[in-house]
Amino acid sequence: MQFKGFHLRFGLSIVAMLFLIQLSSCRRQTSHSELFDEIVTDAKSGVFHGVELGEPLENVLKKEKRPPKHDDQWGYLFEYSLGEKKKYFLEYVCKNPKVRKVNAIVLNVYLEEKGEAAKLFTEFEMHLRQLYGAADGSLGKLTWNQEEANLTVALRMLDDKKSFSLNYVPILPL
Repeated sequence: MQFKGFHLRFGLSIVAMLFLIQLSSCRRQTSHSELFDEIVTDAKSGVFHGVELGEPLENVLKKEKRPPKHDDQWGYLFEYSLGEKKKYFLEYVCKNPKVRKVNAIVLNVYLEEKGEAAKLFTEFEMHLRQLYGAADGSLGKLTWNQEEANLTVALRMLDDKKSFSLNYVPILPL
């Protein structure tokens, strides 16, 4: 009889420990590195600087609050420094200059070290998995298709292994 009580207490303590480990890991996933937080301003929705696909291109200038590095009929390109030689570019692409709305958002991140780039890439990958679930593709080339949201997200490590690209595009034209 005493042996059954021991097993019950032991089993309950294992379940409680597993629950605490799971709770702890969930909390860790919500915190991000300084680099990630500097790039992604709204981690809950996964958008950059408050700009979403389909909105008028003129709204981008209000939300970015700075002049673009490049501006033409096909959209805007903004450059941001992450310190030293590190930087990232946000490009808001317009496919039809007559309509002037955001048809794609492209993020390119350039870092100095392969290890730092791999760590930030993995952080983006884990964040995107939380938002969109399992990805298609292989290591370094991942894609999420969200038909109900009309969204394809592609995360690619570039050949130099010091930089990566993240693309948000609609599956069907906006």
